[in-house]
Amino acid sequence: MANPTDEEAPGARPEDCWNYAGPHVAALVDDCCRMLNYATDKGINVEPQDSRNVSIAGKAFARGRWSEQIESDLYTTKSRLAAAIQPVTTETLAANALHDARKSTRFYFRATIAIASVLVPLSMVVFANAKLASSSKALIESNDTLAVTLYNELQDHRNQIDAAKQRLITAANGAPGASGASDSAVASAPAASSGAAAYLVKTGKAAGVNRIPSCAPLASADGATAINVSAATCPSSGTSPTNGVAETGSNADEMVANTPTAIVIKGQLQEFARNNRLLFAQTIWLGRLNLAHYQNVYQSPWMESARTKRENLELRLPILTNPYRTMKQDTSLSEDERNPDHAIDDGLQKLAVYQDIRAMAQDAQRTTDIMWAAITTYVLPVLYALLGSLAFILRDLSEQSVSKTFHPTHGRFVNRVRLVVAVIIGTVIGLFDNFWKDSVASASPLAIAFVAGYAANTFFAFLDKSALGAKLAGKQQ
Repeated sequence: MANPTDEEAPGARPEDCWNYAGPHVAALVDDCCRMLNYATDKGINVEPQDSRNVSIAGKAFARGRWSEQIESDLYTTKSRLAAAIQPVTTETLAANALHDARKSTRFYFRATIAIASVLVPLSMVVFANAKLASSSKALIESNDTLAVTLYNELQDHRNQIDAAKQRLITAANGAPGASGASDSAVASAPAASSGAAAYLVKTGKAAGVNRIPSCAPLASADGATAINVSAATCPSSGTSPTNGVAETGSNADEMVANTPTAIVIKGQLQEFARNNRLLFAQTIWLGRLNLAHYQNVYQSPWMESARTKRENLELRLPILTNPYRTMKQDTSLSEDERNPDHAIDDGLQKLAVYQDIRAMAQDAQRTTDIMWAAITTYVLPVLYALLGSLAFILRDLSEQSVSKTFHPTHGRFVNRVRLVVAVIIGTVIGLFDNFWKDSVASASPLAIAFVAGYAANTFFAFLDKSALGAKLAGKQQ
């Protein structure tokens, strides 16, 4: 075919009306122009003939002088340009590719923010629940051991107080000089019957008197006065009626309040009460984190007000000592509270209070173990795997936008598949929780889920390697 000159007008001859340009030629020329522009912008070496072929094709297409030779040369040029600019392709150089990449980046960025806004508070709550539950279990174990020991020691201490009372009564009845009286005044003391002594113990204990006044009349079993102690043994008008035969500070409970055994009991009571208060506070927090108010399992009345809570959670001071001598400072003490045995009863009361707190704590721990353990095993690994997958997608989109390698159609499909794979990975990690703890030293399942979601290919390669190793081991057996 004759080649028309530039001076001749198109259509001057019949063969000039023949146009070989099909509907695909416009896209072909446009693709070659984009690839050539990208190659020159990035400094990629291009053959001069390729540049010339693109220019000739553009001119021929614009003037309607397309030919089969021009199209053949242009296809050859396109192949060489595509090889030169790899991995960039004509699709990634399309005008809408960068717009789609930015749109996808915004979508996955918002998805990352949404998952992180749920995952971070949820992880904090799970962490706090785990710490509180672990601490509560340790406190329960400690108090369970102390409760048995304290009960036996408090009962022994009560017996020691009763023995001290008996010694005071014996001293008041038969010990010469115990009250500072003359021999003749005390000589009549042994005449008291055993029934009178028993009556004195009973009435003294019931009245809360812990020091036996030497001027107190001893009564016989039928209630009649058996002995009238000499006036020389009675306190003077300026002496306190509670001084009695013993010196100041010789109360029955004070006689054993500072013995080595009592000091040990005091320390154990303080530790026990402290554990009670801490366990009660942690149980309240566990109930709040479990989205449920703490429950008074046994409907105990001591939890009804702040005053009763304080009375039952704190020790009455002084510990294991009759507060009778502080009655002037504390007028709220009742007759029962002045009894030396009340200090023992107060300690035993703390043991009863502990049973209520223990039931509440275990109820909260059961909720934690069931609800939050399920979330930790089945929900958190999936969320962490999704977060890792989103981190990879955002990083990949950023690199593709810079390098102009984002494929609008293929990229969206690949990213969606990666998210589905992340859900599967998170579920698998949750199901095989113990396996990962044994296989990966000191690695958290949640950390494994994040890494597996980020590097899904590496994760599946690890699974393939594990499966192959198990298969080979089975064949060797």
